[in-house]
Amino acid sequence: MNNYEQGIQYAKDVVENKIVANKWIKLACKRFLNDLDREDVSWYFNSKKAQHIHDFYTYFIKHVTGEIAGEKYILAPWESFILNNLYGFVSKEDHSTRRFHNAIVYVARKNSKTTLGGAMVLYHLLSDNQEGAQAFSVATQSQQAKIAWSSASRMIDKMPIQARRRFKKTIGSIDIPEYFNSYKYLGRDSKALDGLNCSFALFDESAAITDRNMFEVIQSSQGSRKNFLNLHITTAQFNKETYFYEQYSYLKKILDGEVNDDGYFGVLYELDKEEEWEDPEMWIKSNPNIGNSVNKEFLQNELNLAYEIPSKKTNFLVKHMNVYQNSSSAWLPTEVWRQSIVNKINTTGKLWVGVDLGATSDLTALTFLYQDGNKYAMDYKCFIPESAMKNLPKYLQITYANALKSGSLILTEGNATDYNVVKDYLKTYTADKDLVEICYDPWSSTKFITELYAEGAPCVEVNQSMKSLSPASKETEIHIRKGEILHLDDPFLEWQFNNCTKYTDVNNNIKIRKSDDQNLKIDAIVALILAISRASSGKAKKTNFNFKF
Repeated sequence: MNNYEQGIQYAKDVVENKIVANKWIKLACKRFLNDLDREDVSWYFNSKKAQHIHDFYTYFIKHVTGEIAGEKYILAPWESFILNNLYGFVSKEDHSTRRFHNAIVYVARKNSKTTLGGAMVLYHLLSDNQEGAQAFSVATQSQQAKIAWSSASRMIDKMPIQARRRFKKTIGSIDIPEYFNSYKYLGRDSKALDGLNCSFALFDESAAITDRNMFEVIQSSQGSRKNFLNLHITTAQFNKETYFYEQYSYLKKILDGEVNDDGYFGVLYELDKEEEWEDPEMWIKSNPNIGNSVNKEFLQNELNLAYEIPSKKTNFLVKHMNVYQNSSSAWLPTEVWRQSIVNKINTTGKLWVGVDLGATSDLTALTFLYQDGNKYAMDYKCFIPESAMKNLPKYLQITYANALKSGSLILTEGNATDYNVVKDYLKTYTADKDLVEICYDPWSSTKFITELYAEGAPCVEVNQSMKSLSPASKETEIHIRKGEILHLDDPFLEWQFNNCTKYTDVNNNIKIRKSDDQNLKIDAIVALILAISRASSGKAKKTNFNFKF
């Protein structure tokens, strides 16, 4: 028998440190316990409402996968805690109106979050006393959204016949005809996203959704719903430039007391510190279902692989420890980059310029690398054509707008980067500097470099083969790790650094490249590696030139 009281006891055990939990879960539990007795608000905790959904799980929900398929779904204390919050707090004036309309369940893989969410949708359809309810599973692609929908469909098949016969299932919809209630799945590739009237949105793997339009379409359809719920169930991902990450950060402010929002609930199961990933006693912070749906021996095996295979560590941190990483094969941690921040760049030393030219939608980057004693100091400038700026995905518009505002990014007219603007900027910048070489990627640079050569510029082509560029990439990594590449505290530059991934071939050659999301640019870092390739070689071009106005 599932009982709401176990959720209350869970909160008490967490607060009293009887259960290992991170900072955010402790704060969520403290918030819940404080709210049980608050009288200065318009809502209260109704134990009958909380028990009602617990009873639904007891009598109607069975497991549908694995060795326990067909067995009754026994709620874990942490799941009971979530249901108590979402369904126990209701309005004092209208007991059918719930307090929370937005919620996050952020937890590592294999912790039954999709099953928990799918069963909540079925409760919404069958037992929530709503007519005309429209519930949707939402994900980047329809097939991902269909996972939770299909899980719910199998739950219906295992319900007692009296409940099962009330549902009607078609290829893309689960309906309760007597209430005109329906449950469908939606992805960015769905044909019809308009005309919705959503009462429950289950955003499955919300952190992976990069299209803000998916969220905006759902939210704009909820205006007439007094009791809507947007539920984000997700594990960490590799990209922080998303709507979900903003919501995740917002929830932390609520839990920390920086923001007051009584309509937003969430649980964030993650490590307090990344280095806790090696301590099995800390794994429960990210895996509250450890010992149940999460096998500790499985995690130990994955940990052993992570020790031996670097790429496995990143995957282990993201999928099993629920820790955001920069990319699926992240190059270096952000804190390593940030250790070399300075207030001012010393521009008096010898200068190498790395040039990475973009096309119609790419950035063009100039990275200026100065010898600064036994270290280097770098400056940079990026360029982008107007057309590319207008066609940016929504989740990157703020990033680029801030870069334009700060001067880190320069806009050029037209449908392609105006290389004349780039060349003029380069000439002006280097006019009073001790320029040694301009190091360039030969791709699409013939006209640009030919004109520089004609003016006497010391241009050096850098071979782009993996074998040739690997030493420079490794050299750059060593300098960054040692704090020997000084740079300003520039968000756009740091964003590009965070987008870098490292590929290693069978010969241990490495290449720094973009992640799978081609919108995440790394051009200033690529240009840095080009400059390092020559600055560290000791083979400066011996040319007398006059590259001045």
